[in-house]
Amino acid sequence: MLFCGLDPKEFNEVRDQVAGTNRKSVIIWSVFAIAFWTYCSVMTFFQQAYLQCRYVYLAGLLCALISLWLAAFSKKLKRGYLYFSMALLQISLLGASVGIQICQPDDKAITMFVMGVIIPVMLVERPVTSFALLVSNLLAFAIAAKPFVTPEIYVWGLLNLTIFSTLGQMMGHIINRARFEREVFAKSVAIAAEHERKSAGTDPLTLLGNRRAYFECVGRFAAGEQKDIYVVMADLNGLKTVNDTLGHIAGDELLIGAAECLRDAFRDHIREDDDGAMLYRTGGDEFCVLFPGTGEDLIHSLNRLDYLTSLWQNPHHTQLSISWGYCKCTNADFDSAFKSADEMMYRNKKKYYETAGINRRRD
Repeated sequence: MLFCGLDPKEFNEVRDQVAGTNRKSVIIWSVFAIAFWTYCSVMTFFQQAYLQCRYVYLAGLLCALISLWLAAFSKKLKRGYLYFSMALLQISLLGASVGIQICQPDDKAITMFVMGVIIPVMLVERPVTSFALLVSNLLAFAIAAKPFVTPEIYVWGLLNLTIFSTLGQMMGHIINRARFEREVFAKSVAIAAEHERKSAGTDPLTLLGNRRAYFECVGRFAAGEQKDIYVVMADLNGLKTVNDTLGHIAGDELLIGAAECLRDAFRDHIREDDDGAMLYRTGGDEFCVLFPGTGEDLIHSLNRLDYLTSLWQNPHHTQLSISWGYCKCTNADFDSAFKSADEMMYRNKKKYYETAGINRRRD
């Protein structure tokens, strides 16, 4: 009940969206309240019935002005200022309507009852907040009105205010719960869409960016202002042999291990962009890194990559080795950079097989 029937975690997840809705509502209702109380204040100079409630109108006008000012600047202030502006607006409307009932119990009582229904449903909040405010106003009316109105009108007004306030609370709970559920649903849809968008650009095995994300990122760099970036081409050594002798599960372990080593090696320098890390699996055993750091940083990361792969172990006791090559891409000339990095990687791969005493085609 305290969270409109929602799970507290869900309620807190949509507080920012709810705050935005309330901010707009407070601004709109504050403008209407200011216009209403200004009219009533002006009428105190012309009609005796209004004159006896002048201070009530002025108090309501002051509260509405402050609530409008706080709501207008609440984006730049803490969320607590918005709650304070919401409370002031409700005090302005409901409190002043109680004041009107005290001053003019015969012909203005309907104002109090209308506000008793409207107040709980115009702002999206926990029922306990509006309930506490309405109880406070009921107590204020019960205490303050007794010396001013006849017993018949007093009992009638207190009874009707209680009934209408209760109805307003019930309506507010139903409406606000629907509002919160709508916000929660909209948030869940947005999260699902974001997850789907990221999944479309993620390699499911290594959780690096896939070929699609790789080409999208290259396109952004080619069209963007950043002209200098290093291209690193990396290739896993011995994957075909492992697949043929130990099976594809062991081969997958090698690919996952290579991805982990790449993440660890570049974690201090690779930044996250809108589509995830700039580490990509572009083929079966092929990886690419788009590196926006300095050449010194790149060499440090590549040396760390070699160190990490030499330490890597798995239950099959297979070795992990990655051949790499790099080239600086200047003025968005990615074709030349890719070609140079790939050639360097092939030379390192050939050197690896010669050192290992393996004479075979590219593996």
